[in-house]
Amino acid sequence: MQKLMLNLIPLLVLVLASAVMAGDFQTRSLIDKTYVRDNSYCRLNNKTIEIEVRSFDKYTEVGDSEYGEHIFALQSGRPILLPLNHDNLGSYRLFKGKSDYCSKSLAISTGEDVLALFFLKDNRPLGDTLSILFYNVKTTRSQLLETAYSTENGIIDQGKLKFQLLQKNIAPQLGKIKIKGSDFIFHEKSIRPWLVLEGTDFVTDNFLTYERSEVQIHFINQNEFERNFGWNPKSKKFLLQKYYYAINHQLKEECLAVPYKKKMNLATHKWKCRKHP
Repeated sequence: MQKLMLNLIPLLVLVLASAVMAGDFQTRSLIDKTYVRDNSYCRLNNKTIEIEVRSFDKYTEVGDSEYGEHIFALQSGRPILLPLNHDNLGSYRLFKGKSDYCSKSLAISTGEDVLALFFLKDNRPLGDTLSILFYNVKTTRSQLLETAYSTENGIIDQGKLKFQLLQKNIAPQLGKIKIKGSDFIFHEKSIRPWLVLEGTDFVTDNFLTYERSEVQIHFINQNEFERNFGWNPKSKKFLLQKYYYAINHQLKEECLAVPYKKKMNLATHKWKCRKHP
């Protein structure tokens, strides 16, 4: 039995080597059939990796120029097909931004040899969704985490990914309303909270949500902002994320109201008004 096992070892090594060679051949064949749409150079522990976004299309429209069906890592001269678009139905682009690890894309280190690389998956017109690839620069193995979070803006802050949630109202309310006896045009909007990646979980960054909010100027401070939008420190969520924005161009005045009920008469809202700059 032991002799049989010893005889099987060379065969097993041969099978594994053949599988690796077949994988490399398929990868190189795929590279020969695709064109570089974008790239970013990343570095961790003295190992440099070039991330390439590749597409089958040689020419594209302006809005499609950074997307590709396949993502590759080039390390030590060897191309490695990364496990994005495993179902061959998607298209991805780099999540652009400043980081300590990549030349023009967002990335963080999540372990001694692991880089978390961030991509955006095409989901137009609803907004691209966040994808995270955990890549081990030592073993070249990777794991993919796909999310349903739509975003287009992100930063690396204190070694963590923070990104603004893109919430599009499918059928927002809009119309005219009288505020203090004057006619205003109003429409419904969302506060678009900022999320932070904690390990593999996502929590709301209440401070950044307030700091980057376009309606921050309507509130005295962060506490008032959080009270109006129902910030819950236990769940770390804003219970209310919709608001109404109204403007009167002749009066140069703008107003804001946060509905605390789903169905509510707009006239009964408490409108916060200020002169429009």
